[in-house]
Amino acid sequence: MTLRAKPVQMLLAVVIAVVLGPTIGAMAAFLVGFGMYAADGYWWDLSPGSLLAGLRMLVALIIVGYLFAAKIALVAGLLVALWIFWRPPTLGIAVAAALIASCGYALISGVDTMFKRDAFVTIAASVIAAAGCWFLTRRFVRVA
Repeated sequence: MTLRAKPVQMLLAVVIAVVLGPTIGAMAAFLVGFGMYAADGYWWDLSPGSLLAGLRMLVALIIVGYLFAAKIALVAGLLVALWIFWRPPTLGIAVAAALIASCGYALISGVDTMFKRDAFVTIAASVIAAAGCWFLTRRFVRVA
């Protein structure tokens, strides 16, 4: 089997979503949090302790991203893999799969959590992660 075979492409879509998705989403959440922190007028000094604290926060977000968002990434990857069965994936398909997976996860978690801030952060991070995965891998994941 070559990389252009549909089963390989479908498997790659799931693997890419699960491996890269939570990391990209965590980095996006970190950057948004840092931007909100800076917008409030706080700035990090560039001391080693401050940079180390930022690095620890990023690592913690990535770990939490894998603990909680791997399920969302798996479902989104499976949805994109199903789409690959018919056509090559596009940015819109990747984002739609992330929206479906993250909104579905929020609804399954409970109707009251769908309208809380953490659900919106999860949905936004999922969309950013899906777009990031698609942009990073669009050259390699094309169906012949």
